[in-house]
Amino acid sequence: MEHPASVTTRSAVGRVRIKRAYEPASDRDGYRVLVDRLWPRGVSKEKARLDTWMKDIAPSPALRRWFGHDPARWDEFEHRYQAELAEPEHRQPSTSWWIGSRTGPSRSSMERVTPSTTRPSSSARS
Repeated sequence: MEHPASVTTRSAVGRVRIKRAYEPASDRDGYRVLVDRLWPRGVSKEKARLDTWMKDIAPSPALRRWFGHDPARWDEFEHRYQAELAEPEHRQPSTSWWIGSRTGPSRSSMERVTPSTTRPSSSARS
């Protein structure tokens, strides 16, 4: 499945840039967060250059298995993942994840989040 190189969007904290964990780290990335329950294969911690790893807000193993990287299931996956995030244990994630980071949370430093799953590109859906 082909993924977009990166996605930039606006959020309550400012600009958030989403990149795959397999893309090379850049000095311009800002605060780097991995949102996945599994560490990406073949990516060393040094190469990833992450500030934090947020396993607890990643899609559940059951949801990942159901999705199976099938582009036809994306809309339902989004709906189910939003429902998971609304559960009490995910509703208000701890803000302590940035404590001890090299940059701390700010509008300019929180520009990069690395999710486990990004929306399939239109070429992958055909």
